[in-house]
Amino acid sequence: MNCPRCGMANAVGQPYCVSCGTVLPSPMAPVWQGAPGPQAYAYQRTPAVVGAESDAVASLVMGIIGTVLAWLLAGLILGPLANSRGRRARAVLDEQNHNFWIALAGIITGWIGFGLSVFMALYYIVLIIILVVASQSYY
Repeated sequence: MNCPRCGMANAVGQPYCVSCGTVLPSPMAPVWQGAPGPQAYAYQRTPAVVGAESDAVASLVMGIIGTVLAWLLAGLILGPLANSRGRRARAVLDEQNHNFWIALAGIITGWIGFGLSVFMALYYIVLIIILVVASQSYY
């Protein structure tokens, strides 16, 4: 984030400019947008917040797909991906942003999909062993 007074580049979330000491606006600080009413204040959406919001949604989508396709073992790949993207989103977003909670749902569904996929992998291994043993004892 650039300082509005001196133009010096500062880290996102830094409260003061490292060059001149000016108070920097928070990435989620309310900004006045017209007449008072329910939509009078909106939050500034910095590139970091926008990226974190899309990470949160991607986390939930991957978690759901990994859970639904657990019988194809998709959760073994999508579960950890959903977990990492959800954690990355929650590190940037605060609890006032609804995508913070979407990221939490992505983490939870990612772990569920991973667990179901591990269960299905064990089921397939046991099934193959039973079929091999049964086919050898049949002949």
